[in-house]
Amino acid sequence: MKGGLLAQMAQPLEQWQVEEARARQKDERENLERRCSPLGIVARTKVLPKLTYLVTEAVERTAEIVLAARTDMTAVEARAREDWTNVVDNHLDTLHAMLALGRIDAINAASGIRVQVSAAYPRWGLAELCITRSDFEKFGQVVGIEFERDANKEVSEDAGQYDTMINIIGALYELASANKPPGQVRGIASTAARIVSKRTSGSIDPKTVRRYLKRGKDRGFGVVDEDWRDDDEAA
Repeated sequence: MKGGLLAQMAQPLEQWQVEEARARQKDERENLERRCSPLGIVARTKVLPKLTYLVTEAVERTAEIVLAARTDMTAVEARAREDWTNVVDNHLDTLHAMLALGRIDAINAASGIRVQVSAAYPRWGLAELCITRSDFEKFGQVVGIEFERDANKEVSEDAGQYDTMINIIGALYELASANKPPGQVRGIASTAARIVSKRTSGSIDPKTVRRYLKRGKDRGFGVVDEDWRDDDEAA
């Protein structure tokens, strides 16, 4: 399969094929970026940790790594190939096929690392992939690229995500505390933080939960007055 694939990639392209591939790649780029933008997913190379790339640029970087590894070319030589656009286009097609199947598989024979990332509902592409932080790191080890979403930061205010989250939290709190005296709903921030810690590999500070609840209250939701002290609330 390796020889056949390399032979296919090495076939010279007619000018009309190059132009057609570029036009198709442009459409694919715009489509993929549109799918990835809702959650602000970007990619970065480990070599340049301060420089971020769009996902399609990461696909190009992946194609460069794979092609260079298979042909012993340098990165510059790989990108200088006449069929470079076609190679990248093949990688984009492969990525879309993986998303359609609901998973991404990556393997590194040298390190023995194998990663499978599953997407329950991949109809919107990468924007809906749920990947743990360790999977991000392993994926980076496999292909030299890591997709980065900082789990320690609060929800982005871009695209209304933050506003939506506060409204949902306020509404859920209002429903949960309906017809209950304040004493029965005190400690919800600490309880929520403990549940998050138990159910996921991450954690959230009770102060952050209290801050979200307070902002929900400020927006008019029926949030019962809580003790907004910095210390943990009584359970």
